[in-house]
Amino acid sequence: MEHTLAKFGCFFGFLSIFLYYISPLYGSWWFSLGLLGRGLNMLFGGTRLNAFGAVYTDEYNHQILGPIGIIAGFSTLIGSLLLLVGIMRTNKILGIVGGIFIIMGPILFLAALFSPMADPDELKYFMERGILFGGRSTSSAIGDEYYYAMFIWGLGPGFYIALTAGILGTIGAVIISDEENF
Repeated sequence: MEHTLAKFGCFFGFLSIFLYYISPLYGSWWFSLGLLGRGLNMLFGGTRLNAFGAVYTDEYNHQILGPIGIIAGFSTLIGSLLLLVGIMRTNKILGIVGGIFIIMGPILFLAALFSPMADPDELKYFMERGILFGGRSTSSAIGDEYYYAMFIWGLGPGFYIALTAGILGTIGAVIISDEENF
């Protein structure tokens, strides 16, 4: 059970990056979801950003958060690698640096959301209403037809997984015994 916290931090760091490519719903760092309906008929859609601030689907590939978003994703990835090497070599300093790099990923991602380099067309609606969390809903009846719409957005599970990874990794690295390093 040696280095358990650091191992969890490392695992969650990699998971926060790669889960998006397995399940964009659970691996997104930021998301927006919309539901539009008439009677019992519904349309559902949304946007999910990965750790690099981009949207990737079969039909669509677009970098929304600019270079800061890319740096955020690589910070988390490099931090996870440094933490892994720190665990394998029982190197406290390398592990702490890795944990700090992982924590920097979500911080840089937040900075990218508010950056003027982010694609204003993609984020304009959310910037006007508060980009971190929000929701809107409306409904109306026209004649015998009932129409409704719901829209929610916020930081996604991948963002929180990365933040947890950085905290666990840093704490785990601090308690690594570095007696072998001297």
